[in-house]
Amino acid sequence: MFRHLLSYSCRQLFRTREVIFWTLLFPVLLATFMNMAFGKISDATEKMDTIQVALYEGKEEVALETTLQQLSQVKEGNKAFINVKKAESMEQAEQWLKEGKVHGVLCQEEKLTLKVAQNGIEQSVLRQIVNQYIHYKDTLERLARENPQKLADAMEQMKSETIGFAEKKTTEGNMDDTVSYFYAIFAMTCLFASFAGEDKMVRLQADTSVLGMRRGVAPVSKAKVILADFICCEILEYASVLLVYGYMRFALGIQLGEKTGMILILLLAGTCYGTMFGFFIGALPKLTEGVKVGICVGANLMFCAMSDLMISGIRNYFAHHAPLVNHINPAALIVDSFYALNVYNTYGRFCQNLVLLMCLTLVFGILSLLFVRRKRYASV
Repeated sequence: MFRHLLSYSCRQLFRTREVIFWTLLFPVLLATFMNMAFGKISDATEKMDTIQVALYEGKEEVALETTLQQLSQVKEGNKAFINVKKAESMEQAEQWLKEGKVHGVLCQEEKLTLKVAQNGIEQSVLRQIVNQYIHYKDTLERLARENPQKLADAMEQMKSETIGFAEKKTTEGNMDDTVSYFYAIFAMTCLFASFAGEDKMVRLQADTSVLGMRRGVAPVSKAKVILADFICCEILEYASVLLVYGYMRFALGIQLGEKTGMILILLLAGTCYGTMFGFFIGALPKLTEGVKVGICVGANLMFCAMSDLMISGIRNYFAHHAPLVNHINPAALIVDSFYALNVYNTYGRFCQNLVLLMCLTLVFGILSLLFVRRKRYASV
């Protein structure tokens, strides 16, 4: 009998197009558009590689060539700051800049000038190099005029300064700020499981659906029906969120962390919460199906908005000013759990969030059972 109930429940849910759309197709579309909008922001604003520079010398400057040669050297395995390409004419250097082959053009004539085509990290570093060089040059010229005996010491001190930069990992996780939007998509997908739970609970009650009338008079334990519906919802919702996870990680190439096992456990807990929250909404008495769907939509969007889905930083604001809000917001718990797995080497914060999420699931499960337990109808 239980197998028949489970099979019937799954067939009924799989034919509900609205549930399939909101729990699978919508998260995939949203992740795709977000990746198109934010996927390259970190590369453009936070990551820097060796800077390509074109040099045109209308007037030979030995000090400049020496400085650029030092900056181009690689020391102790570190990357060089810059790679210098000498241009035969200013027109050639500007053509390289126009074609995007170099980040900036250094022109040494009466004075050193820098020309760039756009603003970015590389261009900002080049400006700092030029300003530092001019400052050092003026300092050495002043010492040569006023205090020549200290000139050698000053030059040695300048040469001893570190040249180059190295990539140093402080964590194995993805430190890109925009990844929080994709964490919030997972939270939204888990919470959207409430649509399936609400649909199942509405179809169980005789005062909200015709199917509920038929199931209400059937000689079947209501506990078995609810358990079959819950397992059916979990099969669909967990499969959906796993497909979304696979799409983000392998198709879009988003770095979600390497602790796959913990992520799968988190997603399972998230979909269990979403399903049980939907059961709770569907079991609320004296409300029409339309009102219950509206409550699901409004609550889920509010939770997701407070977990950085629309605007980044809201979750951190509540963490500093009203931490209790994040502790009872399931979407914030899911996002923060992803963050904890991605950044920290310990599981303390992750386990705390997981326990809170399971407690919320248990609370809504108990409330749902209280609403539907021994429910009787004078008339339907």
